[in-house]
Amino acid sequence: MDIREAPLREVLLRLPKGYAIARLQAPGLSDYLSREPADQADAELRIVYGQPVSGRQVVQLRIERNATLGQPTWTLRALR
Repeated sequence: MDIREAPLREVLLRLPKGYAIARLQAPGLSDYLSREPADQADAELRIVYGQPVSGRQVVQLRIERNATLGQPTWTLRALR
């Protein structure tokens, strides 16, 4: 991420529903919360930092989907 205007303490990402967070790594990461609101098409991942962060921040996210492989490949929608 490239944080330019002001330091952040939290970041909200929208992920496709049905995936579990397998690993999340980010410098200064304090906690994260994941939820799947029934009234929204996407799940939410809230990343909470211990101190305000700015500039370029690398976030490594690995998600898993516990389902049988019906096709040899599958398409992951964009994260927002």
